[in-house]
Amino acid sequence: LDIFKTAECSVDISSAPDAPEHALDVVLNLEERGTHTISTGTYMQGGEGNAEVSWTLRNLFGNGERVLGNASLGHKTSNTFRLEGSAPVAFGSPVRLNIAAFQSNANLAKYSSFRERQRGLNLALTSISDGESSHEVWYEAAWRTVTLEKGSFVCPPEEAGDSFKSSLRH
Repeated sequence: LDIFKTAECSVDISSAPDAPEHALDVVLNLEERGTHTISTGTYMQGGEGNAEVSWTLRNLFGNGERVLGNASLGHKTSNTFRLEGSAPVAFGSPVRLNIAAFQSNANLAKYSSFRERQRGLNLALTSISDGESSHEVWYEAAWRTVTLEKGSFVCPPEEAGDSFKSSLRH
């Protein structure tokens, strides 16, 4: 759940004078992570320099919730944005619900004579791994808009316009 930085457990025979014969003392030492994290970075991709900022808010209401945001801006042609929320389906449940909204813009006019914009939502149910297996059911819906530059010879005109993508995966 990404809530604790460290977790230690110790078990010892109980030393309490009124404890039953086979009683044990269990001591948990937990160090909770901070409620937020912000990170920044830069990278090169496809000959373009990009700057990125990400932030995470965790365990806001004490039930393992998480909100993530990410923005990336390229110096020439691209940018992306994503906002995601995640929470256990029910307290103590091994299943998490994730909901995200995203948008990406790519200007590929210099090489391929078109611009692409994609925006959408995804929804996922994820089982928290028990050490042996984990499962995820993911649905994504995205609206894509392709705009051709004047005089484009690379892309056929029928590739331009709007299209809808819907996908399901396990």
